Amino acid sequence: MHSEGIFIVPRSAKGKTPLIISMHGGGGSPEVALFNGGSNYRDMVRGAVKRGFLVYAPQHLFKADGYPKDIRRQIDDRMRLIGTSITAVEIAKITYAIDELIKRPDVDASRIGMVGLSYGGYYTQVTPAIDPRIKVSVSSCYFGVQEGRYAKEELSVPSDFRFMNRMTLFNDADLVALICPRAHQIQAGSRDNASHRETGKQIAPRAAEFYERLNLSDRFEHVIFEGGHEFNDKAAWAFVEKYL
Repeated sequence: MHSEGIFIVPRSAKGKTPLIISMHGGGGSPEVALFNGGSNYRDMVRGAVKRGFLVYAPQHLFKADGYPKDIRRQIDDRMRLIGTSITAVEIAKITYAIDELIKRPDVDASRIGMVGLSYGGYYTQVTPAIDPRIKVSVSSCYFGVQEGRYAKEELSVPSDFRFMNRMTLFNDADLVALICPRAHQIQAGSRDNASHRETGKQIAPRAAEFYERLNLSDRFEHVIFEGGHEFNDKAAWAFVEKYL
């Protein structure tokens, strides 16, 4: 296995500098998120650079020239035959990339954040839940989507979003419990498809309770912003800068 992505060092960076993992969405790529930043990614990559953060934007498997359209599902099926999944492998790719990046003299290992849109929002739920080195995270346009699908039709949840006890012990609110007390923001667009917003609104209060019990309510935000299926720069970077 190998992992690849785009690593960016701002010209203004001096000495130990915070690192942001910026995770693209389904069918996307680091290049799309970076060079077409005027699309729904907005400043998800460039915003971090503008603020002087180092950025690592990983590449995950969605489309590949010369391969079947359902290559992601095929790879997931093969992974499950040997006791793992594409989600587990792609989380490992991020965490192993962090292992390597923190060896660099310019990376501040104590100040790592993660942001992601859509599918990238999914990975920004599951990766911080597993890797405590990620101190602040912003999951945009994903929270509650699979819970909504499951409520309508149990088997409508795509295979790469399925894992043991997904809807009992490890739904999206439970994953927030694994992130707590580290700072976590959830975003949803007011004009996005209802499936990417409404169920999230229902389960967000339960996620917030984990922080409330520790008197750390300010470290969790559920933001409904004016917009569609897009990354909200204003809310995200204010939150990241506050906690990183």
